[in-house]
Amino acid sequence: MNKFLLTTTAVVALGSAANAGDLDINLGGFVDFQAGIVDEDTEARNGDQTVAFQNDSEIHVSVDGKADSGLEYGAVVELNADVTADGDGDGINADKTYLYMQGGWGRVELGNNTDAGDALDINSSNFAAGTGGTDGDWYDFVNLQGTIRRADLPLASGRDESEDATKITYYTPRFGGDNGGFQAGLSYIPDVTDAGTAAGFNLGAGAGNPTVTEDAFSFGVNYTGQMDNIGLGIAATYQGGSDATGVAGWEDLAAWNIGANISFSGVTIGGSFGNYELANITDGEYIDAGIGYETGPFGLSATYFKGEQKNAGGDEELENLAFSADYKLAPGLTPYIEYAIVEETIGTASTVDTGVLLIGAQLNF
Repeated sequence: MNKFLLTTTAVVALGSAANAGDLDINLGGFVDFQAGIVDEDTEARNGDQTVAFQNDSEIHVSVDGKADSGLEYGAVVELNADVTADGDGDGINADKTYLYMQGGWGRVELGNNTDAGDALDINSSNFAAGTGGTDGDWYDFVNLQGTIRRADLPLASGRDESEDATKITYYTPRFGGDNGGFQAGLSYIPDVTDAGTAAGFNLGAGAGNPTVTEDAFSFGVNYTGQMDNIGLGIAATYQGGSDATGVAGWEDLAAWNIGANISFSGVTIGGSFGNYELANITDGEYIDAGIGYETGPFGLSATYFKGEQKNAGGDEELENLAFSADYKLAPGLTPYIEYAIVEETIGTASTVDTGVLLIGAQLNF
């Protein structure tokens, strides 16, 4: 993403951060427009609507400084700039806000950002074109009834709560090679429902909060390297937590994932396998795999995901096959097209098949 640099003088002239000193303040973001065409074999979920539009827009501000001691530090604020909440529940508030400090000893992040397990994870979404293949935006246009969503299942909840939750994260330096190496990271999250506020502290089940996950942590380690024309990435991640309320069945949340990608001559193949448990209520596993090709401004990929989950109220299964393509038309401007075939089965209910065609364009600035 290209960033537009605002000088300290310009910022002072705008009446902001008058004491910024030698800090660099960078402004960036993106605007993404999508047209979705949905073909579902039943109208029970979406009625007869087949076409929908959505925007996803963010403004990113980063502040970066370096002390005489060599310490690098700063902050990142990613503001949602949409006119209403999107399919992820992101509205007009901030998406990420965190401080960071780094040096030869590693990097520390304080606030709301992706946890270490997700950041170091390796799967097919790392190279998928379009909106991310099976990890993309197709699910905004499908009215799924189950809790399986994609290969990323933070804290075994099936919801992306851990990214928004306030946390402390530490990353080691990357070591072990001139063209890559090993890196590890660990995040601690006191409460996955506290996003920038401690308002939920001591709520408990009696206050209508029966499934709070507390003392959660996310760990990851990966290796990335380049040898001649071959690139390799391998990762293992683990996430866990415990119930804050003592409600039976919600203790001992755990999820793990292993993944690998290999690339050569513009082609990348890879995927991951994972398992997650929610005590005696939910036990699931998933696999994703894919192949991608990039040459010049063109990107192509085909990715596949299958998840199976055993629930107290009935088993569920989700399969997804996605074909994606994008083209860098101009600096920062990338049109794309993506087609996802989604099949969901819950309990003894009949299988529902849905096809989603996404056509869109994103401008990064």
